[in-house]
Amino acid sequence: MLLQKNNECIQKIKHRTSLCQSGLSSLGPAIHSMLQGIHSEAHLCNSYYLIREAFDCGEKIVAEACETEAVLDLRQIQQLVRSLSTDP
Repeated sequence: MLLQKNNECIQKIKHRTSLCQSGLSSLGPAIHSMLQGIHSEAHLCNSYYLIREAFDCGEKIVAEACETEAVLDLRQIQQLVRSLSTDP
């Protein structure tokens, strides 16, 4: 729902997001290594930071090009992702 209601913003910035996504390309190999038990904790920590950096980068682009509500919605999505990474 949050992404859908900000579709106009997403369309406006989609050509600028490749910079933010570049670090995420290493998530697949990291997850593969984690599943094999190879440096799992290090890969998990690094993956968390890559995702956080992608959100931070995206927030800057959204803040420059979109309404304040879109920035707040992105922060809400980021908070939901962060809640997945914490123990209950």
